[in-house]
Amino acid sequence: MKCLILAAGYGTRMQAVTGDIPKALIRLGDQTILDLLMQRLDPLDIRCTLITNRKFYDQFVRWQLAANVTMTMVNNGTEHVDERLGAIGDICFALETGQLDDDLLIVAADTLFNFPLQGLVQAFHSDRCGVVAVRPNHDLIDLRRRGVVEVDNHGRITGFTEKPDQPASHLAATPLYILPREMLTEPARYLAGGGNPDAPGYLIEYLVAHHSMNAWQIPGEISDVGNPDSYSAALSQFESNS
Repeated sequence: MKCLILAAGYGTRMQAVTGDIPKALIRLGDQTILDLLMQRLDPLDIRCTLITNRKFYDQFVRWQLAANVTMTMVNNGTEHVDERLGAIGDICFALETGQLDDDLLIVAADTLFNFPLQGLVQAFHSDRCGVVAVRPNHDLIDLRRRGVVEVDNHGRITGFTEKPDQPASHLAATPLYILPREMLTEPARYLAGGGNPDAPGYLIEYLVAHHSMNAWQIPGEISDVGNPDSYSAALSQFESNS
């Protein structure tokens, strides 16, 4: 298994806080969000690839050297927000490098979570179909901004809708997915069919309609540092746990 870390966004909602620093390199105490993510990935002993853009590429390379992390860095060639490929476009770009020809864990670089990932990997290996990490979410307004997952009694995903007006359940997808190697041609097929290239949930919605996918309920807390409010909340939580 390999891991793809998505870090090619421009963080426009965070610029007032971060300036020209990518979200993944924001500091919580003396560590960056990416440092904390790597601590969760390290026990899996899998090779990681990080995809970013031309604007932030050098910053990630400097981080890699300072952190002494073995990782492949991919530059998607964009330099401005209006050139962005979208998260699914970035997945396809990274897959085209040919270095990810294996079962693939996909995670957003601005994600913080407080639980180990071995259970997610074990859930994948139990029957080798795609796995989506999910969590209960009873905030209707927030739920409408996320992928909403329906599951049967065996954890099989029976429905997935990205950003629904009327959520069909209280299970929200999180930015943690595992796709089997045999499914890695699907992102390009999805885009070729005119699919929305932005949020990864649109790809998962497509995959659920064409393949068997399982849900894995996360055993802890997860947050994405996507705006000043979520960053402030993450910082407060980090400081209270320090």
